[in-house]
Amino acid sequence: EARDTVTLTLRLNRNCAWPLAGQHINVSGEVNGRRVTRSYSPTRLDARQRTLDITIKHVPNGVLSTHLCQTTQAGEVLEVGDAFGQMTWPGALSGHWLLLAAGSGITPMISLIRQAFARSHSAQITLVYGTKTRADLCFLSELRTLAAKNSNFHLHVLLSQEHDLLDGETSGRINPTWLDQAVPDVALQQVYACGPAGF
Repeated sequence: EARDTVTLTLRLNRNCAWPLAGQHINVSGEVNGRRVTRSYSPTRLDARQRTLDITIKHVPNGVLSTHLCQTTQAGEVLEVGDAFGQMTWPGALSGHWLLLAAGSGITPMISLIRQAFARSHSAQITLVYGTKTRADLCFLSELRTLAAKNSNFHLHVLLSQEHDLLDGETSGRINPTWLDQAVPDVALQQVYACGPAGF
């Protein structure tokens, strides 16, 4: 999907509860004889096929992320826990929504966005997506296509360590001053945010 980032498709058996877009699941695998568990947010859900995608950023010295990104093979069995988290769409999606994603915080957001545009809705959705460099951006082509085709979806990309910017990119990090200038009526938005602790 991006630098050091891969997407895996998992086929769930009937013992697994089905997650909602925006939620997280614990994924466990055996690495060097040890069971390791990490939390991931599904990026794509296909209820008919009972498959979901998880998008994993390789973390240096990360035991499970290294295994999932570099050595996992088709047919491997992983353990998937129950879904958790309240960052889901309401039954009737309307109003103004501001989605703030930093780094791998894009994973629950892309799931929410995909679900929103798979069904009819009247909401205005703005995604503000920040990473260090362009090479770290996931799903960018899909997001730009959605923004071009849907007048109710607005995309802002911020890059904190990129020197040569392209159209539609802004230098810096997501911060309140920038939001006040870039997002109309920011105080009236319903906001979801996901990213690392500093964000």
